[in-house]
Amino acid sequence: MWLRFEAGNEESHELFAPGANWRKQDQYPALKPLDSYTRNDYLRLAWELLRRMPRYRRQHRKLDQLGIKSPSFFKSSPKHFYTSDSPPAFPGWATCPLRGHQCEPPIAGQDETFGSYIAAQEKAGQPWFVMNRYRWVMDLWGITYVPNPATHFDHLRKSGLFGAPAAAVSVISNEAPADRPQNISTYLRANEVLVRLRLDASFDQQVESIRHEFERAQTIARKRPQRALDPLPAPGRKLMGKAVLRDEDFAGEFSPRAAAKVGRVLLKHVELHPFWLRTWDALAEARIAQGTLNPRLDRDLIVRQFHADYGHLDHPTGGAVGKAAQRRRKNTGLIDLIGAAIGSSAMVPNWRARSEKYIEESDEAFRQIVAMAFAMKAD
Repeated sequence: MWLRFEAGNEESHELFAPGANWRKQDQYPALKPLDSYTRNDYLRLAWELLRRMPRYRRQHRKLDQLGIKSPSFFKSSPKHFYTSDSPPAFPGWATCPLRGHQCEPPIAGQDETFGSYIAAQEKAGQPWFVMNRYRWVMDLWGITYVPNPATHFDHLRKSGLFGAPAAAVSVISNEAPADRPQNISTYLRANEVLVRLRLDASFDQQVESIRHEFERAQTIARKRPQRALDPLPAPGRKLMGKAVLRDEDFAGEFSPRAAAKVGRVLLKHVELHPFWLRTWDALAEARIAQGTLNPRLDRDLIVRQFHADYGHLDHPTGGAVGKAAQRRRKNTGLIDLIGAAIGSSAMVPNWRARSEKYIEESDEAFRQIVAMAFAMKAD
């Protein structure tokens, strides 16, 4: 069921391909002090991670193979999931194919349609749930659409790719009386919880009280088994990550608590992310060239390239960029970090391990970066 990198396998080469040419500095974000990062800088990094993730690449590839291009089943309908309590009613719904979509219970065959599926469930006397696969992928990553992984950040839709992890669902307006209640209708993802706050009470005190409810909800979620189209790799293997689902949708039970046993990702030195992004791309290139999951990296070659591209930042007396970095030295230590990064090839294994952890073994680094972006004011 699980696929590691396989030399000569077309799908594997596509899922584990380099995200850019690691030798070309201009194909990566620029090095800059962390205190000068904007929301856009964090969102660019989030996209650089996501588009390299084999799981995301597989999901995009699968959607393309299935011909699923929209988060709804019918163009003029905003709905993306139906249940036995709320069945479909859009034109032609009975002949709409369900192959590839999330169905509980699972479909009986690849030619199943809404009509045949609902008839079978009603005959069996059991409730059912159907969710659009495109929307499922959007919800999993917290994105507003599913772009091709080859898309450059500057070419993403101007309306924005990422949604804030926390968002208001009510509207506060001067046009409505203060004592008029609102009827709120909203969509709640499986990994979200809805809370209520009062405007006439202390925000800090309310957040503290919510913290306990939030932690309780997380505990329940970790213990709750769930069916998933594409769960994280099962923990406990000697080499975590480097794996994506190969077969048709996973139909077993998957527990987030089991995945959590792998351990939380500690995000370190975000400002040095060009080093570990480029190292991962060098690793991906070497895997394909050498035909092995664990290729030998030419560490001296990599560090020489890094020194050629970033060495002027380690000696900031020449050039405007170097002077700007020098002015921030007391606050960020960026120059010292760059010096250590390009000073020895011994750092390459660190960049490799970090990139594998952030890109292949967990999605937690990605989610932390998105949260950091929306914790800042808009650019």
